[in-house]
Amino acid sequence: MSHSGPGRDRWVSVAGRWALAALWVTWATGTWWEIPREASRDTARGDIAAGRVAEVVRADGWNDGDGIWFNNPSARLSADGVYLVWTTFSGQVRYTLDGRPAAGLGGSVSDTTDPPTTALEAGLRAAARQATEDRSSTRWSVPGIAGGALWLAFLMILAAGPAPRQGTRVFWFWVGLASFGLGVLAWLGTERPWAGLAGPARRRSGWLGLGYLIVSTIVVGVLTLGLRLVSGGTLVPG
Repeated sequence: MSHSGPGRDRWVSVAGRWALAALWVTWATGTWWEIPREASRDTARGDIAAGRVAEVVRADGWNDGDGIWFNNPSARLSADGVYLVWTTFSGQVRYTLDGRPAAGLGGSVSDTTDPPTTALEAGLRAAARQATEDRSSTRWSVPGIAGGALWLAFLMILAAGPAPRQGTRVFWFWVGLASFGLGVLAWLGTERPWAGLAGPARRRSGWLGLGYLIVSTIVVGVLTLGLRLVSGGTLVPG
């Protein structure tokens, strides 16, 4: 009859924390890769020529991912949108301004016909059709899966695991909603689940957690915008 000793328990707790951290790293790197990037018309033509176009849509803007940090912004579909948005087989999402020609310019448009298309849109759609005939267009969002798994694990541990020491469960729930999963990282590094930390507990309240969430959202938003402007969208695309 075997018994698990403290050494094995410690190894399991450390492995569990590293697994959660690995999920965050997978989400972060994948999100950086897949987040929509503005591209030139020459880039679009290059994707067409190389057969990299998997999907094309028109959009008039972006949805914010339902306010959940692990969801990437998605195109807000509109038949008359000024943005052409295409996804490559590598998972990258690119967009460019490409307004539709007005009705009556280059041909009349009746109520029963599709809206006119630009040459670039026609080329992207033809490339997507050709490419998907040659290979499957089914793609799984790895960062979405990793982020969702991390969020679910966080909620399950928070709800059913040992009581956190640095704040109430409600405190950490609010903090866990912080942008880019930074709140979940703060919980992981501070509470260190399964580590059996000793010492006095600091039971921060849910109201304080909500305040942290509001302040962090503002600060992270300003920093993100600043980095985007400084890097020209290379370091922080959007």
